[in-house]
Amino acid sequence: MSFDVSNDSYINSKSNYFGGDQKSSNIETVGVGVTHLKAPFLLQARWFYSDQEQTSYYDVPELSGEISRPGYKIWIGRHREAWSHADSFWQFGYWQPRFNWDGFRPTEDGLTGLFYKPSTGSRLKMTAFVSPFYFPETDPTYYEKNNMLVSQNPWFRNTPPVVSLWEQLTPVHMNVNLPSLTSIVLKPSVAYKLDYKESPSATLHIAYAYKPMNTPVLGFNFGIAADSSGTYMGVNVEPQFDYHHIATVENIWRINTGAVGHVTIIPSVTYDSPQLASVPYQWIEQNLAPSWMGSLTANWDVYGDSTDTIYGGIMNVWGNQPEDLGEEAQPESQFALRPRYLSALRLGFSFSPEKWGEYLSRYETEATFDPRLDGWELLNEYLFSFDRSWQARVRADLLGLFADPNPSQENGFFALYRSNSLASVDVAYVF
Repeated sequence: MSFDVSNDSYINSKSNYFGGDQKSSNIETVGVGVTHLKAPFLLQARWFYSDQEQTSYYDVPELSGEISRPGYKIWIGRHREAWSHADSFWQFGYWQPRFNWDGFRPTEDGLTGLFYKPSTGSRLKMTAFVSPFYFPETDPTYYEKNNMLVSQNPWFRNTPPVVSLWEQLTPVHMNVNLPSLTSIVLKPSVAYKLDYKESPSATLHIAYAYKPMNTPVLGFNFGIAADSSGTYMGVNVEPQFDYHHIATVENIWRINTGAVGHVTIIPSVTYDSPQLASVPYQWIEQNLAPSWMGSLTANWDVYGDSTDTIYGGIMNVWGNQPEDLGEEAQPESQFALRPRYLSALRLGFSFSPEKWGEYLSRYETEATFDPRLDGWELLNEYLFSFDRSWQARVRADLLGLFADPNPSQENGFFALYRSNSLASVDVAYVF
């Protein structure tokens, strides 16, 4: 168990793209975390309170019970599995839901249901998943104020107060129409994966799922109305929890390099096919087309463990970005781009420089570039351990655009959050 206090300071909060006084330039949290990952009960959970948002958050990546018998293993509950190494590496969240309170470092949570893994020998491993439940990923909370949806969290996109209608600015009144809780949660899922050991150094990984997408598809149901204050546009946000087919094929090569550790290389291909339900043509709805993601990642554990690691990757998404659906849809989409990256290159390293200081336990830096989205991010983290109980973490996470102020995709991750660079300090006491 741990108790922690943190402060995130957004260093570009004076920028127009940050949102001005609609967002908090500093967010302080206090929280408690619990980790127990030994069978038969696995738990990893955290609660924290965000002072500026005046909101409590709960994140439960793992909450499952393990049943082990001769011939099979079963997990029941919320459980993380390696469905796709590439999806986890690039933080797409297609396979497993994410906890997105911090857009720089989302947490990957498990799927919820029953996991069955039969004993199939040393070369072949299989896992089947089935569930009647669905839990979408978690985003920052928001509230309604002056007919708008707002949040103090910089990773939430506040709704615009006015739009241009008939060549004049017209106020907007926003509302969210969520489906009933049972219609969201009671959505069945199935998934299956196979790992076949081709040789001592190579494993073929195949996974398929038919399940609801972790991120809801958004639609706008709007109309012109009037009250005592005048004419306004009423907009109802209609989240749709649609299904998708997703399949991944990866080949995992682990090469032992002797005295200088070992290298893991993973070429990967993922096919994603959203199955959008029909909605009234008067709406404006986010449109998603089938797409392919190709990825090649490499990880070098310098001394044969994860103490000192150099890693990198390159990826690309193939598939058109269709216009929004609806008779009033505009050429430019009104919704955030679903993939976090379109064509990215990443390089990072993590090491524990014991000789540099008695208390410094780990340093990590990671740089990612996406020329198709004209963006870059640089993540830096220092982790100190003062003794067995007290720990401190210092972060400097930076984000920017190569083509500011005119990126190629205004609704891409980098353009939407171009001003969210932050410096963070976290102190934790581990019991």
